[in-house]
Amino acid sequence: MTFEPFKILRAEPHGREELMERIRQVGMLLDPERKPYLDADIALRRMPYPEIRPAQFYVLSDGLLKVRHLDWELKRLGHDMLDLDGYLTLTIEGTDDAVDLLPPVVERIAEADGSKNNILNDGMHRLYAGRLSWRAPRVIFVRNVPRDTPYYAYPIPGPEPWERVSIIQGDRVPDGFIKKWHRIPDNKLLYRDFNSAFANVGGPRGGGAWSVTAATRKAGAGEAAAGPGPSPPSGEAGPAGAPDPPGSARQSAGLQVPERPAVPPDSGRPSAGIQVPEGPPVPPAVPLASAPPGADAARAAAEAEAVPAALLAGGTDGAERLIPRPDWHEYFMAMAKVVSTRSTCSSRPVGCVIVRDNRILVTGYNGVPPGEAHCTDMSSGGRLYCARRERGIPDRSKLEHCRSLHAEENALALADSNGLTARLEGATLYSTLSPCIRCIRNLASHRIARVYYELAYNSVDKARDREWEELARGSFEVFEALTISPDSLHKIVWSILTQTSRRLLPSG
Repeated sequence: MTFEPFKILRAEPHGREELMERIRQVGMLLDPERKPYLDADIALRRMPYPEIRPAQFYVLSDGLLKVRHLDWELKRLGHDMLDLDGYLTLTIEGTDDAVDLLPPVVERIAEADGSKNNILNDGMHRLYAGRLSWRAPRVIFVRNVPRDTPYYAYPIPGPEPWERVSIIQGDRVPDGFIKKWHRIPDNKLLYRDFNSAFANVGGPRGGGAWSVTAATRKAGAGEAAAGPGPSPPSGEAGPAGAPDPPGSARQSAGLQVPERPAVPPDSGRPSAGIQVPEGPPVPPAVPLASAPPGADAARAAAEAEAVPAALLAGGTDGAERLIPRPDWHEYFMAMAKVVSTRSTCSSRPVGCVIVRDNRILVTGYNGVPPGEAHCTDMSSGGRLYCARRERGIPDRSKLEHCRSLHAEENALALADSNGLTARLEGATLYSTLSPCIRCIRNLASHRIARVYYELAYNSVDKARDREWEELARGSFEVFEALTISPDSLHKIVWSILTQTSRRLLPSG
């Protein structure tokens, strides 16, 4: 199925205490009486992405579009999907079924080599989307899970596991693609079933009310007009379509959700306390009224009213055209980020663009001189190769012993070889990393006037970093950090994820 927008009519908040009470009642998919979180240490905490290791090697582009739309819908109602202090019960237009939205779930698991990893269990697409919008998530952090019930897949290895996650176009994983590296042959024995304690968890990623198509809405909520679809996954418990245990309330049609589970007998709360109250009638959805990140409801409504009907006919893609285009600075920094994907440095990929009068003169990325073997090509078996580190040469001496030419050096060399040296005077450099002392001198000698960088150098030698920064500030008219705004980042990533030039207005 293809993502279609949905409208959230109500979002009923439940507090942290109720969330903790219910999460402890989550059972195993094939053994509901076994509760891996019952005696675990559980907390709600904000966790930066480098501390979280995904186990899933992919995200689906349709899934990213779905959770972004969820994000915008929740913002319209005053909630943040990445900053929940409890959980939400959502009522979706076109169905009477309740959908529970929990914070992402992260489990701390000890591995055989003695390492302890914070593995993302539930919320893969939400966290990936959160990385794209530079927002640190609040997660359910679970520690001290019984050793005989670890999370069913190993975390992605390596220093940058998020960078190894592939974006797959559409809503299906190709045959033969390794989704996760399972711990045991019958990995379903280790699945957690979040739907044993909540209702329709996993809706943002899989089937259920979130995936009701326009044709299904016309046929009536809960009726699969186009035939059966995949069953809704239980959080991140397994791939869509995994068989349900005997007696499961989930339906194979994929458009039904189970009855909300009763409150555990020892909870001290009546089950009526978790019913979604009937509210006043909600007016029909206004197309494209979901606010982009950073915009308020008034701005979103004004934008929606200004959208021509012909644009609305083009589908949800039209919403992207309402986001202002990136400014020149963001445009060129985005170019530098794309250039960095050609880097052959195993440690720090860097890309740069040199611009004059808003025209690109040259680009450059770091890598070895022509004819030499690339460090990335010499990496194998999940181990990244670095010639300097292989020889035990310390960081302080890396400029003398690194095999690579820096991105700025390659860009300047390209300019010189193409007769553009004179045009570099007064030009601007955009780089994904602030330059080292060698590149600062080289750029200054070519009369580069302005330097914008995404990431400060930040080496182990802080005094040296400060010395280089002071030299740079004295060498250029402008030397400052530059970050692409969330709105522009959304627009850029949308263009990459989709067919960029697909027509939105009717032909004719």
